Amino acid sequence: MSHDKGERSGIGRLIKEISFYDFNEGCVVSIRFDADGANSDDKAVAEAIDMALKNLDKHTSYGAVILQMCGMTTDTGGGGTTESCAEKLRALGRIYFICHIANCL
Repeated sequence: MSHDKGERSGIGRLIKEISFYDFNEGCVVSIRFDADGANSDDKAVAEAIDMALKNLDKHTSYGAVILQMCGMTTDTGGGGTTESCAEKLRALGRIYFICHIANCL
């Protein structure tokens, strides 16, 4: 998952995009699925990501299992970045056992 928190025209927006490999099509699929408002602290960003993923949970074929991330990419400013945000997401059950975290350049 990649996300970017920023202020646009005085309104805080958190853009979220997930990517996965589609074995049937043989390519990576990326879906930008949400750009809701969120405050800039790590807890608020993690809660906004959790809420957005809850909307996707009900459309998966995994039943009671929630979607978990095994990697995330963020920028280095604006809130909800790197390890501090990942720890908040882990507390919400959204981080898989191993998670790779990267900053965009």
